[in-house]
Amino acid sequence: RWEQVKKDQNLIVKDWRTKGEYVLVMLQRPGDSSLVNLIKKHGTYEGFVTHTLNEIKQNTDRPIRVRMHPLRQDRQLEILKNFDVVVSDNMQGAGLLEGGAGLQKDFDNAWCVVGFNSNALTESVMEGIPTFSMCESSMAWPVSNKTLKLIEQPMTFERQQWLNNLAYCQWREDECIAGLPWEHLRKKYA
Repeated sequence: RWEQVKKDQNLIVKDWRTKGEYVLVMLQRPGDSSLVNLIKKHGTYEGFVTHTLNEIKQNTDRPIRVRMHPLRQDRQLEILKNFDVVVSDNMQGAGLLEGGAGLQKDFDNAWCVVGFNSNALTESVMEGIPTFSMCESSMAWPVSNKTLKLIEQPMTFERQQWLNNLAYCQWREDECIAGLPWEHLRKKYA
């Protein structure tokens, strides 16, 4: 299934990177329903951002670049004004579910990527950038570092099984109409 998804979406999995200048932090939209676990752990969106940026600073002297979510940027900027970080202005080509050319520009010199449960974490793993996911429900969790203490010596992971698993979470509309997801699941649940 992975080979089909790879072909359909023209995906490339790059080798793991060993160079980069800055830590790239990916923010998510404040108030998004996917942040339930973030609120449970940190109390507030601001609590998560503050905790994460402080922990990064405790573990590296690298500059921090923050890529905001395209929605509710005013709230994100209000939090970020308290920190010595560079806020990325590379929002060109960004959609709500993919980062486009602007995200690629932020990826180009990133040492690693840190985030909670963003789609961009999956993209960073595909780019071969060591990734730190702070949420167990992140699609990138199985191939991500789980502690920022490793930020200067991030682990890399075998990604093939992860890709195989993700491929079974992606179905085209014509495949759904043909019942292929159910055929796949029926083997387990019927």
